[in-house]
Amino acid sequence: MFIPIVLGTSRKDNQSLIAADYIFKKVQEAGIETVLIKTGEFVSRAITTESLSEEKNKAWQETMQKAQGLIVVAPEYNHGYPGELKLLLDQLYPEYHYKPLGIVGVSSQFSGGLRMAEQLRLVGVALKMTPIYPSVHFMEMKEKTEKDFRDDAKLNQAIQSLFDELKKIIDSKK
Repeated sequence: MFIPIVLGTSRKDNQSLIAADYIFKKVQEAGIETVLIKTGEFVSRAITTESLSEEKNKAWQETMQKAQGLIVVAPEYNHGYPGELKLLLDQLYPEYHYKPLGIVGVSSQFSGGLRMAEQLRLVGVALKMTPIYPSVHFMEMKEKTEKDFRDDAKLNQAIQSLFDELKKIIDSKK
């Protein structure tokens, strides 16, 4: 089973990378093949008609063709998801069809990226993906470390539930 993880922001010193690294480790511990895709390595900050180079677009396409699902870890910026995540997702279409989409919200506030997750769920539906409900939320990130995540039973239960749902959907397609 191969499920890539997308870090949906490229802001310098973002807190989402801490959450993405933790999710990455948990996916590996679950015995799932994965890779961490950082939008900043794929998407140019300049908005153009071709936001990804031909080489990067091909790499993203090959990743999603191989993928059986996708996990997106992204912050909530102004009640939505980052523009670079939208640019990355817009590069493909049929490669997403009927694959489960796990959403992990990140926020320095108590909301844990809830509004971003709700919006991204709608984008997933438009891409003919199967969004997993509920999403996972990393809250109040400015004060958190990986140790805090390891000690958070509710967070780890939510992560495990996300993995279980991803696996159920993938297994149902066999």
